[in-house]
Amino acid sequence: MAAVLDLRRSSAFAAAHLRCAVHIDGLAALAQRFSSLPPAHGHREGGKTSSGGPHLALVVVHAADEGAAREALERWQVPHWCVQPDSGEQRTTALRATAAPASEQQAESQDESSLAQAITALCRQHLTPHTEHEAKAALAAGSAAFWAAARAAGLLVPCAAGSAVPSRLGRAPGDVPPLLHQPSPLVRRALAAWHAQRGQDVSDAEQQRATALDLGCGGGRDLAWICELGREQEEHWQAAQVADAAEEAQTCNSLATGRQRPPVWRCTGVDNLRPALMRASLLLADAGYPPTQPLPAEAQTPDPSCASSAAPTHGVDRLLWAQCSPDGALHALAAPPGCSSRVARLGTPTPLRPLLGHTFDLVLLVRFLPRAMLSSLDELVAPGGVLAISHFAAIDAADQAPLPHEYDSPPLAGRFTRAEVAQLLRLWNSRGTQRWHVLGHTIDRAEDGRPLRSVLLWRQQ
Repeated sequence: MAAVLDLRRSSAFAAAHLRCAVHIDGLAALAQRFSSLPPAHGHREGGKTSSGGPHLALVVVHAADEGAAREALERWQVPHWCVQPDSGEQRTTALRATAAPASEQQAESQDESSLAQAITALCRQHLTPHTEHEAKAALAAGSAAFWAAARAAGLLVPCAAGSAVPSRLGRAPGDVPPLLHQPSPLVRRALAAWHAQRGQDVSDAEQQRATALDLGCGGGRDLAWICELGREQEEHWQAAQVADAAEEAQTCNSLATGRQRPPVWRCTGVDNLRPALMRASLLLADAGYPPTQPLPAEAQTPDPSCASSAAPTHGVDRLLWAQCSPDGALHALAAPPGCSSRVARLGTPTPLRPLLGHTFDLVLLVRFLPRAMLSSLDELVAPGGVLAISHFAAIDAADQAPLPHEYDSPPLAGRFTRAEVAQLLRLWNSRGTQRWHVLGHTIDRAEDGRPLRSVLLWRQQ
């Protein structure tokens, strides 16, 4: 899907912008948000992503920032650019009155696909492709023509809150932008597996609460995607309920659709790098799912007794700064007062479950393999839950994967083996209180070609 990234200042964006454009308030804010963009390595000729997810098709920027923005986004191979001179902010403010009526008429009927197609067509008609030399005057003239055509087509909308840009999920219906990043492939499969194994004892009207834990969450992409998928599934369920009610009213027949209401996902992230957690906190806030409990101040240690939120909406409860000890415990981390957040000190080592507060329906370890912790991971998974592990693989004959057997990093000792999977299952099943099954065992390919061993393990209820 073609996506629009708007790097103009908030006042200009609020006055008028392309519907569903992703807004980042200037180059300084962009420098902190590269993790929210599609992967640069995934963009190919023409700006499309190899993953099939959103790709940057157009960047809108102030003329004064164009050169720096092109340099910052060079690796993304953005095919089209549109500039708005700084002096044009008054003109876009005047557009508010003319943009709103057309957008209100079309917002309900124009889906993401048709919107992207309309914007792409205008780009090709009025904007010089990125691969060709662009004189400043030609770019400005093409941008003015593009802006006028977009207004005439009803593709420009204002923000209802005057000069303020609301949060992503606070924008008007028909103007909510997509998440540009995609989850790890294993996360999609893990959620599908959890839904497939989910019990059928929840009524249509009852909404279950589900919990997810991402160990080694990094910049928080997978956490945001889980929340986003849950929100979209709830919207689809609500729409189906309305449609069923309307059909019942017309036919006077009760519909037994059997549609199970999607759960509310509440998530927790853990990482040993505080800068990564700070990026995650920013990404989640931009996506509309800010952590309920802010990342603790540097001199504070997170409260191990704090349980997950009972909030009725999809979101993230907390991001925990912690690392695995050699004996498999988690150390909550903190930084001495006045020191850089990169300088950490250990808290009291705590077994996994007491520190995290409860078990989880979905536990993720993506490119993170704390071997000292593996044997006790079963303690974190609730009955009926799914454990998903994906890490660089040591390939053996049984894998039958046409992927490189030899690569430099991580070293052989740090790779995930087929034997380890079997060993974990034997250990957990020997404890007698639970039963584990393999739902999936595949060899995936990392973006650089290295093999990833990805397994889905289910704890039977």
